Amino acid sequence: MPGSVTPKQLRAELKLDPREAHERLRSAARDPKKHPELAKLHKQRTPWSWVKGLAGEKEARGVLEKQTLVTATCFQRRIERRATHSVLPNVPSHCVANVWRHGAR
Repeated sequence: MPGSVTPKQLRAELKLDPREAHERLRSAARDPKKHPELAKLHKQRTPWSWVKGLAGEKEARGVLEKQTLVTATCFQRRIERRATHSVLPNVPSHCVANVWRHGAR
């Protein structure tokens, strides 16, 4: 449909990761008080699409444009916190995240 906008087009415009964008849309659609248009327009197990220029498309764009709250410093603090609780001696703190994720070998 020429007058519709899909999440793929919005992701390409905003240069977003597909998983992150989809999760943002899903969580926004679950909250009808904050995002009434998304909640109203989305039907489960159907593809996302909005008519270009209408409130639903503007609301979806607004949800996808929001910056994530996790900053680099917060991420670094998390890694350092894991390093202090590490049972592996002499492992640099930047490797601890991989060890926790994949397990000690």
